[in-house]
Amino acid sequence: MHYLDVKLVAIDLDGTLLHDRRQIPKETIQVIQQVKQQGVIFTLASGRSFCSVVPYASQLKIEVPLITHCGAYVADIKKEKIITRRPIDVAKSKEIIRFFEEQGYYIKVYCNEMFFVQEATPKTIEFSRNFNIPYTVVGRGQLRTLNEAPFRIVLQDEPERIQYAKEQLSQWKDAVTVFQDSPRGLEIVDVEVNKGLALGTICRELGIPMSQALAIGNEGNDIAMLRAVGLGIGMGNASTELKQHADIIIPKSNLERGVEYALRKYVLKENI
Repeated sequence: MHYLDVKLVAIDLDGTLLHDRRQIPKETIQVIQQVKQQGVIFTLASGRSFCSVVPYASQLKIEVPLITHCGAYVADIKKEKIITRRPIDVAKSKEIIRFFEEQGYYIKVYCNEMFFVQEATPKTIEFSRNFNIPYTVVGRGQLRTLNEAPFRIVLQDEPERIQYAKEQLSQWKDAVTVFQDSPRGLEIVDVEVNKGLALGTICRELGIPMSQALAIGNEGNDIAMLRAVGLGIGMGNASTELKQHADIIIPKSNLERGVEYALRKYVLKENI
């Protein structure tokens, strides 16, 4: 059995903690509060923008820093303490954006608390509304002209085109790290950014060994975090890639309150 003295839990949001309506099940909230009463610290670790993570952190009354933009931006809920702020180099981001603009990909460029797109498609509008992130339209071929260093660049297209993009991005391997968040999407961050490094920074700040941290996730950008902690748990709905790196794969998905199951079994040590 994989049991350890857990001092900190880091949880991914989409596909992990959240249900299909982007909400935290009330039963899961109750279990998180029960675990917190035992002195365990919680944080959220997401690819989302900071402003999109804060409402969930507020709901769970999390006071320690939050991991956002896959680890490129780490700060407490009030931004009084910014631990990590590591955007992609401007020159490199312009090269990457230019290449994929010319290839006709749907691109989102995240700078601070908003994202930029070439044009507002129905998908753009729906995403902005659902995830509470404002956007700015810059026009076709104009993303490459942005002079602000982005925390994250997202490419979306058909699976075969995403695979091609993944291969092409190897020419910038010294500048960026690439995560696959779905068959139709890639996330691009600075080469020295991932959730594992970000969580390590938080643990050092709190004086907690990574060996006493537990992490739960479901996609490519969670792998480094699961590998870095004492116990890395993959959701039942996790990607094939992540399942190859998790210590444990639980039998429950996010739609079956998998996080609740993991906390009951591996932190509260219930016989379930």
